[in-house]
Amino acid sequence: MKKLAYIIAAALMLLPGCKKESIADYSSREQDFEAWIAAQKNVYKVYPDARRVGFGTYILKDEVIGTEDWDFNDKPCALVHYIREELDGDVLSTNIEDVAKRIGSYEKTAFYGVFAWPRLTSMEGIREGMEGMKIGGTRIIAVPAWLMTSEQKDSEKEYKKKETDTDACVYRITLVGAVNDVIQRQIDMLEDYSQKYMAGVDSTYYAGDEELGKRGFYFYSKLLPPDAEKPETSSSIKINYTARRIEDGGIFDTNVADTAIKYKIFDPDEDYSPVKVNLDEDWSKITMGDYESDLISGFKAGVFMMHKGESARFTFFSPLGYGNSGSYPYIPPYSPLCFDIDIVEE
Repeated sequence: MKKLAYIIAAALMLLPGCKKESIADYSSREQDFEAWIAAQKNVYKVYPDARRVGFGTYILKDEVIGTEDWDFNDKPCALVHYIREELDGDVLSTNIEDVAKRIGSYEKTAFYGVFAWPRLTSMEGIREGMEGMKIGGTRIIAVPAWLMTSEQKDSEKEYKKKETDTDACVYRITLVGAVNDVIQRQIDMLEDYSQKYMAGVDSTYYAGDEELGKRGFYFYSKLLPPDAEKPETSSSIKINYTARRIEDGGIFDTNVADTAIKYKIFDPDEDYSPVKVNLDEDWSKITMGDYESDLISGFKAGVFMMHKGESARFTFFSPLGYGNSGSYPYIPPYSPLCFDIDIVEE
């Protein structure tokens, strides 16, 4: 399958439950972490003013102080640029284009822009390390393994009861801004996108299910043949699709060769041919391909609403997409998405 199927698989891997369940023992990793801190502070003197905060995070350095006061409690969603590194300096992830190019991880379809990090879903070490930052500031923090979790506990001892496969990391964080509501931020993006590219259509009940709420899903029919009928729900259809992020307009996947060439993301190893979608009378059970790969809710809902021969555009917020995890490096956390779909054959 195309990258879409890969992204689905990647998103599933990010769900809770991937950590191994075992008796927690942080003794050796804690010793290594503290030894690393001591070396940076006292031997190499890279971070001579490093200080411990909270349940084990270290604020290593404030590279830039910033100019505007900010409090996680007042505006609980931080907007950031970041670099995440292992303790040995190897970069694990970043949303900064220049850094990605420098380390050789740059991809044309990846997202390079601010990430939304709400307080409630950020890792405890991030929450601790960002306290007291100002907007416009850049801070370097070191997060121990036991705080690489978004769970909230009452003590360091409680955090250390649960084992994790994730090792300690160093984050270089630039606080670009902050907002009160990460969902409203997406709605504002979607409303603006609708006005510009979808004839101003309003949000609607997706897949005709009013119980799921009239918010965060927009459907625009670009071309609907006269007297077009909906496909049989027990059938399969073939579609062409183009998937893009609302925030930067970047295309992260398509099965249309001309589109890939136009946006300079053509891959000769890809199979640019119509993709099979397996329909169902229950829209939530729609799948893709011979292997019946699962799909994000927004995609399934939009396809379910389409007619034979129709060309449509639908957009939706992250609860119908990749949620608070995203799918690195193509889709950031809390990302609204847009799909252009053509039903080309039944």
